Amino acid sequence: MQRYLIIGSMLLCLSCQPQESRVSEQVQPDVEPKVTPALSEESPPIQRVVAFKFKEDASEEAIQAHMKYFESLQDSIPQILSYRAGETFPAAYENTGDYDVLHYATFESEKAIEEYFNHPAHQRFIEVNKDSWANVIVLNSQVRE
Repeated sequence: MQRYLIIGSMLLCLSCQPQESRVSEQVQPDVEPKVTPALSEESPPIQRVVAFKFKEDASEEAIQAHMKYFESLQDSIPQILSYRAGETFPAAYENTGDYDVLHYATFESEKAIEEYFNHPAHQRFIEVNKDSWANVIVLNSQVRE
């Protein structure tokens, strides 16, 4: 009888253990747990897409000057980790939007984007080119691998 009481007590103790200790026993030691970006020490880079719609009377020279000027920002602003750009084109099978060019810039953090935005070279770009724009849209996204 005493043996059954000891076994019953042990089973009762095991069933009262906190859930997390039982769960941790199920994790395989050679498998690394996945860490979500919000929990990782390093945040993933941020991709910034800037789309411009030019005014109808914007000349081809003004558009090309805009493209070259924006591209040159990566030489002046160290927060830009990488840069690409291109003109948009229509596709009959998609709603391709109403923008003429897209600029893609990669930054390491939101703080870096803020520093880029306030950088004198970026502010000059805006001042020099803003009269040729009908509309601008900016999208930021954390890059997933």
